[in-house]
Amino acid sequence: MSESLEIPELTEVLSEQPSLSTPDSPPKVITGTLTLYFQEDIDPAS
Repeated sequence: MSESLEIPELTEVLSEQPSLSTPDSPPKVITGTLTLYFQEDIDPAS
């Protein structure tokens, strides 16, 4: 459930960033970051 709160928070932060005017770049970076974050979090090996 906490993941549902973290994703919107990141979206709000990006909305406040004027430097991220390119709509294609932010989603890719966020997706990669979230993917790595969640992979480490749910990875039973670690």
